[in-house]
Amino acid sequence: MKITAIQTGAGNCHVRQIASPPHLGTIRRRAGILLDKQWTGPHPIYAYLIDHPEGLILVDTGDSARKSDRGYMPRLNPFFRCCIDPRVAPEEEIGPQLTALGVRSRDLRLIVMTHLHHDHTGGLRHFPHSRIRLCPMPHRGAA
Repeated sequence: MKITAIQTGAGNCHVRQIASPPHLGTIRRRAGILLDKQWTGPHPIYAYLIDHPEGLILVDTGDSARKSDRGYMPRLNPFFRCCIDPRVAPEEEIGPQLTALGVRSRDLRLIVMTHLHHDHTGGLRHFPHSRIRLCPMPHRGAA
C-alpha cells in the first residue's frame, strides 16, 4: 500500500480560529475570530491518494481555485469574506494533479470525505461519476 499526499493549494486563517478556547461559547468565540487581526500564515491543503490492493482511494478532494472568482463564495457569510484566504491555482486542484500522476477519475475505486468543510470538498466537481463516502461523525460525548 502506498499513500501520496497531494497539496491542493494553501489557506490562511486567523490565529483565533485555531487557538480560540472552546470554553468561551459559540458567540464569543466567533466574535473573537471575526475581530482577530493576526493571520496564521499559509497552511498546505492536502488530499491523499491511497494505492490499496483493492484499488485507488482518494481521501478528500482539497480546495478549489474558483474561490478567487467574484461571487463564488457566499457574500453574506462574514467568515468567507474576512476570515479565510485560500490560495489555489487552477493547476493545483485535485483533477489536474491526478492527471499529472497518470490517474483518471474513473481509475478511483472510492472517494472518502473526512468532513464537508470547503477545503476538503472543493475538488468534488472533478469526480461527477465517482463513488463517494462520507465518514460518519462521532457524537460529541464520544471518546
